[in-house]
Amino acid sequence: MKSFGVGALVIGLLSVASVANAQTANSQSDGRDYEALAFLPKDTLVGLVYFREVSTSNVPTDSFSQTQGIFRASYILKFGNLSIVPFDALLPVVDVAVYLPTGMPTLPGATTIHTSGVADLTYLPTIGYTIPENETTHTVIAATAYVTAPTGTYSAESPVNIGDNRWRFQPQIGISQRFLKALTFDLIGNVAFYTSNKNFFVASAAGAGDVTLTQNQTFGLEAHLAADLSPDMYVGASYYLQAAGERDVQADSLPLSEYVPEQTTQTARFTLGIRVEKATALLLQYNQDVSASGGAPTTRFIGARLSHLAFF
Repeated sequence: MKSFGVGALVIGLLSVASVANAQTANSQSDGRDYEALAFLPKDTLVGLVYFREVSTSNVPTDSFSQTQGIFRASYILKFGNLSIVPFDALLPVVDVAVYLPTGMPTLPGATTIHTSGVADLTYLPTIGYTIPENETTHTVIAATAYVTAPTGTYSAESPVNIGDNRWRFQPQIGISQRFLKALTFDLIGNVAFYTSNKNFFVASAAGAGDVTLTQNQTFGLEAHLAADLSPDMYVGASYYLQAAGERDVQADSLPLSEYVPEQTTQTARFTLGIRVEKATALLLQYNQDVSASGGAPTTRFIGARLSHLAFF
C-alpha cells in the first residue's frame, strides 16, 4: 500500500480511537465540587461511583456507544480555612462499541469493533482556601493537578483501545462563589499536556511499521451555576469549552506525516442533585455537546453519580 493509503488508514483509526476513549479521563469537574471544601469537616473520606451511557450524534460517520463505570475515592484534610486533598484517585471501567464507516482503507465494508477493559488511572490532588464573607456567603479558591498514567487496557495491534498509552498532565485552577443563600457559581480553567504514544498503531500489513502519536496542549474552560430548590435538592447547569490540541502521527518505515487539526467542542450539562441522607448524595445528569469543529464528533451521555461520606 502506498503511503497516502496508509495515511488515510492511520488518520481514520486515530479519529475512531480518540472518540472511543475521549470520555474516560473524566477530567471535567461537576458544579459545587470545590464548594465541598468549605463545608466538609477535616478527616473526611469520600467514596464516589459514576455511571454513564455515552453515544455519538454523528451517525453513521463517527458512530460509537460506550458504557462507563468510574470508581473514585478522596480524602480531605482541613487546617482552618485551608483544605488539602492529598489523595484523590479515579479508575474508569469501559465497554465500547465503535462503528467503522465504509471506504476506510484495508477495512472494506462497515465494521463494528467491540472492546472493554480498564481505562487509565488518574490521580488528582487538590489544595484550596475558603474566604468566609458572612454566614451564607464565601469564596473558595482551589487548584487541582490531574495526572493520568498509562495504566489502562491497550494493544498497539488494536485500532480501538480503552487506555491512551501516554501520560497526561492537567493543572487546573477554579474559583467557587456562594451567594444569596442558595446559589453557587464556579469558574474553572485548565490546560492539558501529553507525552508521546510511540506505539499508537502497528499497521504492519500495510508496511507502515510503528506509528507515533503526539498532541499539542488542550485548553479547557468550565462554568457552573447551581441553585437550591430545598435543603436536600438542587438543580445545576454547566458549560464546558474544550480546545483539543492538534494531533500528529508519523510512521517509522514510510514517509508518513499526517495530522488531525485542533478540535473545539462546546458542551452543556444539566444536573439534579438529591441528598439521600446526611452522608449520601445522588446526582442525575444529562450531558450534550452543542457544537464541535475540526471534525470532532458530538456526543451525549446520561449518567448518575453517587457519593458517600465517612468521617474520622
